[in-house]
Amino acid sequence: MITTGPWAAELLADLHFPLQVQRTVNAYFQPERPEWWSVERGAPDFLLDVPEGSFYGMPAVAGVGVKIGRSGGAETTARTIRRTIDDAEIDMLRNTLDRYLPGASGPELRRITCMCTYTPDRDFIIDRHPSYPQVLFGCGFSGRGYKFAPVVGEILADLAGDGQSRHEIEFLAAERFVGDGVQVMA
Repeated sequence: MITTGPWAAELLADLHFPLQVQRTVNAYFQPERPEWWSVERGAPDFLLDVPEGSFYGMPAVAGVGVKIGRSGGAETTARTIRRTIDDAEIDMLRNTLDRYLPGASGPELRRITCMCTYTPDRDFIIDRHPSYPQVLFGCGFSGRGYKFAPVVGEILADLAGDGQSRHEIEFLAAERFVGDGVQVMA
């Protein structure tokens, strides 16, 4: 089973999947108003689609600050991602919090980079390797695969054990990209 996140673009390169890996920056801030921005007080996860871009995040929980990240970033690879984070990138995230979620951005606690691997249609690829049918793969989870980890794990386990899944997964097949140079089994 191959479920290698952004490394799938390289490890499955011979299959020519249209995968795009993007660098994403996230920051954690101690909220100035924890009574508004902590999960213990009922603050929700959030998505912002605003003129500055699309952002996502979650409230502070158990001493970990408010998290914010911006969707969509520079194209990269798992080997070449720039791990350094400029202060200007953090300032942009802080300014977004200040404008749309006042009281969420106090002192910076942490900054991290991550990689999101996208398919053109933003749906996952779950299929068998065309040259090695005993090998399954799951890739292109577009930064949200963790939300689906239980069902993806169940699907992959079912495919490995029984060769089929009780879930509707045809729309996740690699063959949807045929014509884009993708190789699939006949």
